[in-house]
Amino acid sequence: MLHRLAATAGALSLSALAFGAPMAEAKSQSIFAFQCLKAGKNYVVGLGPMPRPADGVAINPSTIAPLAGSGSYPVALVNAPQGGVSVKKRCSSIATRLTNLALATKTATPAGIVALSDYFVAGKIAKQPVIAIGQLSLGDVLGTLPSNVNPNAALNVINARIRAISVGNAVAEALKNNDLVVFEAVVVD
Repeated sequence: MLHRLAATAGALSLSALAFGAPMAEAKSQSIFAFQCLKAGKNYVVGLGPMPRPADGVAINPSTIAPLAGSGSYPVALVNAPQGGVSVKKRCSSIATRLTNLALATKTATPAGIVALSDYFVAGKIAKQPVIAIGQLSLGDVLGTLPSNVNPNAALNVINARIRAISVGNAVAEALKNNDLVVFEAVVVD
């Protein structure tokens, strides 16, 4: 249902602010979150719609779907094993931790996912650049970066990428749900 508000300003007025029904996220069958996806020979952490996990907790998937056709957009490339952990497992682990963070903070929506950047920290642990969740400690490491990468610059790129993907999807979701603000110019006699 559309609500109309009128404001008059001389000969021209903004006559309509139309608001659609709020997005129903509580009972939604999908969320906006992170997945490990395959792009050619590479593993990427993708951001986009995915089925809501059973019991509200994401777990590492045993199979990894292709990025093409998933509706997700790449946020980060995982291209090297670390500490005996395969690339596939690292990618899946990063995506799972990010998705569970989004679920725990109730930000697993296109508009809400941007708030996850508030939880990220960048720095070094034992001279190795990392991005972590919450604080720079081994248990909080989200991902280890190549030794020649500035962790703050990498975090800025990730945050910008999440923001760009989120905004595009938030607009698409709003279009789908008629959850838009519409301005109509009306000539007043």
